[in-house]
Amino acid sequence: MLPFGVHVAAFPEEPRRFGELCKKIEDLGFSSVWLADGFTRNMIDPLPGLAYASAVTSRIKLGTCIYVIPVRHPLVTAKLTATVDWLSGGRFILGAGVGWKEEEFAASGIDFERRGQITDECLQIINQAWEKGDVSFRGDFYKLSAVKMQLQPVQRPRPQVWVGGNLRRAATRAARFGDRWIPTDYTVEEYEKNLVFYKDACARFSRKPQEINVASHLMLMIDEEQSRAEVAAKSIAESIGSSFEDLKEWAIVGNPAEVVRRIESYNAAGVNYHVFNFATRVREDAGIGLFARDVLPSFS
Repeated sequence: MLPFGVHVAAFPEEPRRFGELCKKIEDLGFSSVWLADGFTRNMIDPLPGLAYASAVTSRIKLGTCIYVIPVRHPLVTAKLTATVDWLSGGRFILGAGVGWKEEEFAASGIDFERRGQITDECLQIINQAWEKGDVSFRGDFYKLSAVKMQLQPVQRPRPQVWVGGNLRRAATRAARFGDRWIPTDYTVEEYEKNLVFYKDACARFSRKPQEINVASHLMLMIDEEQSRAEVAAKSIAESIGSSFEDLKEWAIVGNPAEVVRRIESYNAAGVNYHVFNFATRVREDAGIGLFARDVLPSFS
């Protein structure tokens, strides 16, 4: 079965709904739940959030989409993520990225312009902490000597790392350090163009063909009626300063048949895992249920 995940909007004023929604997502047959990061924004932190989700679920994977790697010390990230993996019984996925909000870097005292290089060092340290537990590293930003990290993740040799980002630098980072590349709001044409580069990068780092994995991270608006889905999409497009025509290129909008058709076009471009943001809290529950009933069976 083609795996599908749900990017959940998790706000602090509704903790009970968050747990109930995670359980519902698992019961409906989805493969994973994902939480965003951003320590200055009004959302729960993804790692304790996923630890909470692990207590109300038993099967689905639990991932960050996307954890801002360079604004935390990599050993702290390694410990926290190993904890989530331990609490969940080995269900954690680290979705990792360089970040984009300059004010978060200013508040953290981290050089925004060098966040890519910092992320590369952090991912090496995190992977070493997970896999070996004994970390020695000398880079431009971190210098560590025989640091012993005693708590190891359940998954061996380590949890999966999915690297986010839309630029080719992110694709190279995924090929070098990760298990999957997950751009956000990519069109089918962007996948077709950039997957050639990603596959070449994987070959440069001696990755096997079965290790070349790509996910989507897309907004999805589904309704039994095509016209109602388009009305919702137009409202969202206006709220984010976009046009409906532009939004339709990088989001999936429509009735179940149209949603199936659009997913198939992404699959044909090389995507083999989908993470969907069901757009708004008002429509989230209904959309997830409709998708599970009328779309999931097409890909079982």
